[in-house]
Amino acid sequence: ANSDSLAVVDVSTPTDPVLRGFLVDSDYMDNAHGVAFDSAHNIVYVTGLNSKSLAVVDVSDPATPVLRGGVKDSSTYLDGARGVAYDSARQYAYVAGGVSKSLAVVDVVHTDSNSIKKTDVLYRDHKSFSLNDAVLDIINRKLFG
Repeated sequence: ANSDSLAVVDVSTPTDPVLRGFLVDSDYMDNAHGVAFDSAHNIVYVTGLNSKSLAVVDVSDPATPVLRGGVKDSSTYLDGARGVAYDSARQYAYVAGGVSKSLAVVDVVHTDSNSIKKTDVLYRDHKSFSLNDAVLDIINRKLFG
């Protein structure tokens, strides 16, 4: 899996997948690991395990994906960035840092021109919190919020 790339694959015919395009970037996608898709904006979020980052890739034209930006964190919150999930209602990407044992909440607001207006890493109360804290927070919100 030690790849610095994103492949766009057409699976409209599941028995005959077709490579439509790809993007290679070692700055934000060093050892690309997790992927999440925002279908409303044709944006793919890719975690970079070794680059400790989240890449924001525009796939409006599947043949030529474009890196729109990203966010890096030297070692505190995105160290070993693995999984990513996207919340379309809040326009947040949630990134699990395997080495940092944390959950980073990345605010990704889109403009009408399909470009990223703001990409910041946010933390509850501006602090890192562990995955255990995140799970407890989610449980408390579901049960008591």
